Amino acid sequence: MKPFMGVICTIMLYILYRTTNYQYLQTELDSKLFRFVPRNLCQLPQA
Repeated sequence: MKPFMGVICTIMLYILYRTTNYQYLQTELDSKLFRFVPRNLCQLPQA
């Protein structure tokens, strides 16, 4: 039972790492792309 839990824990940590890395890269890409877009086009409409 313990080797099974070790495998599950390792898989979950790998998924967490990949998700965090993807979000970081996406944020970096967005900040580079939106640098060239005028500010009034980036703002959300007010409700």
